[in-house]
Amino acid sequence: MSTQHTPGPWEPSRMTHDWSVYAENGNGADLCASIKTAEDAALIAAAPDLLAACEGILPLLQSDLDALNNWEPEILAVEEAIAKAKGGGR
Repeated sequence: MSTQHTPGPWEPSRMTHDWSVYAENGNGADLCASIKTAEDAALIAAAPDLLAACEGILPLLQSDLDALNNWEPEILAVEEAIAKAKGGGR
């Protein structure tokens, strides 16, 4: 399943009593609102960058036999995280 997410960068924004996350290049509407902590808002805002980093490193790890032998659980975790971020799963 290939879904299109709102392109980054996403930024956390302090509201009166909580946090929201918006896309700088979007229409100005919040992507996510009523986030209770700054840490959660920062994690959500980092999602597009985390996905891009995982997608960038995965082919390198998959092509490295030593990495495949030594880091198999971590490589599987990256594959699963990418699938989850794109709306799928394993």
